[in-house]
Amino acid sequence: MDTKNTMITKSQELTTVDSLGYSAENIVAFFSKKVLDTELVNSPLKIKQKVIKLAIIAQGYYLGYFGKKLFDDNIFAFKYGPMLKIRNDIVYEGISPDKKAIFNNHHELELLEKVWDAYGEKTGIELSALLSSDNHYWIHHWNYAIHQASQIKNISKDEIDRITTIPDRYIENFYRNLIKE
Repeated sequence: MDTKNTMITKSQELTTVDSLGYSAENIVAFFSKKVLDTELVNSPLKIKQKVIKLAIIAQGYYLGYFGKKLFDDNIFAFKYGPMLKIRNDIVYEGISPDKKAIFNNHHELELLEKVWDAYGEKTGIELSALLSSDNHYWIHHWNYAIHQASQIKNISKDEIDRITTIPDRYIENFYRNLIKE
């Protein structure tokens, strides 16, 4: 993952807080609002791709810094990179960053703003490429999932979800190693 110009560094470290327990949709909606407020939107699919990837990056940094999940939803290893399962319409609802009902304190807002500052100028395609590199945590779990799926006859949707769910510790370890000293 080439992060020379887009990494949140130790000098930008955040203070430790308890697990926040948001849904992925809360985080996606936050980034949707940022995109809708700052970019000329010409493709709903491109917005969705970008905000999902930003939410995945935010989850990674939160796990890397604090060892806890920013949101409770799982990240899945899919063919073209890590993915979240969200409602399609959440991308267009957006959540204002100052909405107290959504963000309980400044810590999570601080992390989300830092992710936006570091990665917000990238397109969804560029973010997908960052998250799909050969040394990314996703690829190792994708290869595992393919092997597991090949061993199961008449695989169910629940089994696919189970074997493609990326363990939090993979994401946490990847981002802990990524964070510069």
